[in-house]
Amino acid sequence: MSVIVMGMEMPENCYDCPFVRASWGNDYYCAKGNGTEDNIRVLMSKRMDDCPLIEVSTPHGELVDRNGLMDIYADRLTAVAERYSPDSSEYGILSGAMKLLAIMPTVIEAED
Repeated sequence: MSVIVMGMEMPENCYDCPFVRASWGNDYYCAKGNGTEDNIRVLMSKRMDDCPLIEVSTPHGELVDRNGLMDIYADRLTAVAERYSPDSSEYGILSGAMKLLAIMPTVIEAED
């Protein structure tokens, strides 16, 4: 499961990240719990290579389940083909919508 923090900007380095945890002394480590500790100078200069944060560009549309919608369209397409014909206008509109949906860019990758 993932969490989206609305309104948060991507930190330029780990030191400025609100999710960094401090340990004793000058060592800091990522809150994702990977146990990676590093000197504070390194964390002030960059984000770790295994940083779990992913930037979502804005503006973007709503997050919907593309596969779920494609399944609904496919079922309707089958019903239209059986009741009318693959030459009907509704069939053409549905298949066109499915083609457009298939090429829409992914905003957030799917996860298990």
